[in-house]
Amino acid sequence: MENGLVLNPDFQREHVWTEEQQIKYVEFCLRGGKTGRIILFNSKGWGSGKGLYPIVLVDGKQRVYFVRKFLNNKLKVFGHFLNEYEDGLNSVRDRFHVYINNLETKKEVLQWYLDLNDGGTIHTQEELNKVRNMIKHCHKHLPI
Repeated sequence: MENGLVLNPDFQREHVWTEEQQIKYVEFCLRGGKTGRIILFNSKGWGSGKGLYPIVLVDGKQRVYFVRKFLNNKLKVFGHFLNEYEDGLNSVRDRFHVYINNLETKKEVLQWYLDLNDGGTIHTQEELNKVRNMIKHCHKHLPI
Protein backbone atom coordinates (compact mmCIF):
# COMPACT_ATOMS: atom_id res chain seq x y z
CA MET A 1 0.00 0.00 0.00
CA GLU A 2 1.30 3.43 -0.96
CA ASN A 3 -0.30 6.48 0.72
CA GLY A 4 -3.54 4.55 1.24
CA LEU A 5 -3.52 3.31 -2.37
CA VAL A 6 -3.38 -0.36 -3.27
CA LEU A 7 -1.99 -0.22 -6.81
CA ASN A 8 -1.27 -3.94 -7.17
CA PRO A 9 -4.13 -5.87 -5.54
CA ASP A 10 -3.95 -9.66 -5.53
CA PHE A 11 -6.58 -10.05 -8.27
CA GLN A 12 -4.74 -7.92 -10.84
CA ARG A 13 -2.71 -9.59 -13.56
CA GLU A 14 1.01 -8.93 -13.80
CA HIS A 15 2.41 -6.37 -16.19
CA VAL A 16 1.82 -7.64 -19.71
CA TRP A 17 2.73 -4.67 -21.89
CA THR A 18 6.04 -4.70 -23.75
CA GLU A 19 8.30 -1.68 -23.41
CA GLU A 20 7.31 -0.67 -26.93
CA GLN A 21 3.62 -0.73 -25.92
CA GLN A 22 4.43 1.31 -22.81
CA ILE A 23 6.21 3.96 -24.85
CA LYS A 24 3.47 4.10 -27.49
CA TYR A 25 0.78 4.52 -24.83
CA VAL A 26 2.56 7.38 -23.03
CA GLU A 27 3.36 9.08 -26.35
CA PHE A 28 -0.31 8.72 -27.34
CA CYS A 29 -1.34 10.41 -24.08
CA LEU A 30 1.16 13.22 -24.55
CA ARG A 31 -0.11 13.85 -28.08
CA GLY A 32 -3.58 14.39 -26.59
CA GLY A 33 -5.10 10.96 -27.23
CA LYS A 34 -8.36 10.59 -25.32
CA THR A 35 -9.16 6.85 -25.14
CA GLY A 36 -7.97 4.64 -22.32
CA ARG A 37 -7.82 7.53 -19.85
CA ILE A 38 -10.19 6.25 -17.17
CA ILE A 39 -8.75 4.75 -13.98
CA LEU A 40 -11.17 2.90 -11.69
CA PHE A 41 -10.72 2.42 -7.94
CA ASN A 42 -12.82 1.08 -5.10
CA SER A 43 -12.89 2.27 -1.51
CA LYS A 44 -15.41 0.80 0.88
CA GLY A 45 -17.57 3.60 2.23
CA TRP A 46 -16.15 6.22 -0.16
CA GLY A 47 -17.99 9.51 0.24
CA SER A 48 -19.87 8.39 3.36
CA GLY A 49 -17.76 10.27 5.89
CA LYS A 50 -17.03 7.01 7.73
CA GLY A 51 -13.27 7.40 7.41
CA LEU A 52 -10.82 6.41 4.75
CA TYR A 53 -10.45 2.82 3.70
CA PRO A 54 -7.69 1.69 1.37
CA ILE A 55 -8.32 2.83 -2.16
CA VAL A 56 -7.87 -0.21 -4.41
CA LEU A 57 -7.01 0.01 -8.10
CA VAL A 58 -9.56 -2.09 -10.01
CA ASP A 59 -8.94 -1.12 -13.64
CA GLY A 60 -6.00 0.73 -15.17
CA LYS A 61 -2.99 -0.95 -13.54
CA GLN A 62 -0.94 -1.07 -16.75
CA ARG A 63 -1.72 2.57 -17.60
CA VAL A 64 -1.01 3.89 -14.10
CA TYR A 65 2.23 1.96 -13.80
CA PHE A 66 3.70 3.08 -17.11
CA VAL A 67 2.70 6.72 -16.79
CA ARG A 68 4.26 6.72 -13.31
CA LYS A 69 7.34 5.06 -14.80
CA PHE A 70 7.61 7.97 -17.26
CA LEU A 71 7.00 10.59 -14.56
CA ASN A 72 9.78 9.00 -12.47
CA ASN A 73 12.27 9.18 -15.38
CA LYS A 74 12.36 5.42 -15.90
CA LEU A 75 10.75 5.32 -19.37
CA LYS A 76 11.89 7.26 -22.42
CA VAL A 77 9.17 8.69 -24.65
CA PHE A 78 9.90 10.40 -27.93
CA GLY A 79 13.47 9.23 -27.19
CA HIS A 80 13.91 11.10 -23.89
CA PHE A 81 13.23 10.87 -20.17
CA LEU A 82 10.87 13.45 -18.64
CA ASN A 83 13.68 15.34 -16.87
CA GLU A 84 15.31 15.97 -20.27
CA TYR A 85 12.35 18.05 -21.47
CA GLU A 86 12.08 21.77 -20.86
CA ASP A 87 8.54 22.28 -22.18
CA GLY A 88 6.44 20.77 -19.40
CA LEU A 89 5.58 17.35 -20.80
CA ASN A 90 4.57 16.34 -17.29
CA SER A 91 1.12 17.77 -18.08
CA VAL A 92 0.25 14.12 -18.70
CA ARG A 93 -0.82 14.15 -15.03
CA ASP A 94 -3.77 16.36 -15.94
CA ARG A 95 -5.15 14.08 -18.61
CA PHE A 96 -6.77 11.20 -16.71
CA HIS A 97 -10.19 10.66 -15.19
CA VAL A 98 -10.31 8.83 -11.87
CA TYR A 99 -13.49 7.29 -10.51
CA ILE A 100 -13.86 5.72 -7.09
CA ASN A 101 -16.61 3.21 -6.45
CA ASN A 102 -17.77 2.30 -2.93
CA LEU A 103 -18.45 -1.42 -3.08
CA GLU A 104 -18.65 -3.00 0.36
CA THR A 105 -17.11 -6.46 -0.11
CA LYS A 106 -14.16 -7.99 -1.90
CA LYS A 107 -16.60 -10.32 -3.66
CA GLU A 108 -18.37 -7.29 -5.19
CA VAL A 109 -15.02 -5.80 -6.24
CA LEU A 110 -13.95 -9.09 -7.84
CA GLN A 111 -17.24 -9.30 -9.74
CA TRP A 112 -16.81 -5.71 -10.95
CA TYR A 113 -13.29 -6.58 -12.12
CA LEU A 114 -14.64 -9.55 -14.08
CA ASP A 115 -17.47 -7.47 -15.54
CA LEU A 116 -14.88 -4.96 -16.78
CA ASN A 117 -12.37 -7.45 -18.15
CA ASP A 118 -14.17 -10.62 -19.23
CA GLY A 119 -15.43 -10.82 -22.78
CA GLY A 120 -13.24 -8.37 -24.65
CA THR A 121 -11.75 -9.47 -27.94
CA ILE A 122 -8.23 -8.42 -28.77
CA HIS A 123 -7.29 -7.55 -32.36
CA THR A 124 -5.48 -10.16 -34.38
CA GLN A 125 -2.11 -9.29 -35.90
CA GLU A 126 -3.77 -9.57 -39.32
CA GLU A 127 -6.38 -6.94 -38.38
CA LEU A 128 -3.70 -4.56 -37.13
CA ASN A 129 -1.49 -5.14 -40.19
CA LYS A 130 -4.45 -4.30 -42.45
CA VAL A 131 -4.70 -0.85 -40.84
CA ARG A 132 -0.91 -0.37 -40.95
CA ASN A 133 -1.01 -1.14 -44.67
CA MET A 134 -3.85 1.36 -45.13
CA ILE A 135 -1.72 4.04 -43.42
CA LYS A 136 1.14 3.38 -45.85
CA HIS A 137 -1.15 3.99 -48.81
CA CYS A 138 -3.20 6.84 -47.36
CA HIS A 139 -2.80 10.35 -48.73
CA LYS A 140 -2.55 12.99 -46.02
CA HIS A 141 -5.11 15.36 -47.45
CA LEU A 142 -7.87 12.96 -48.39
CA PRO A 143 -10.99 13.07 -46.19
CA ILE A 144 -12.02 9.95 -44.34
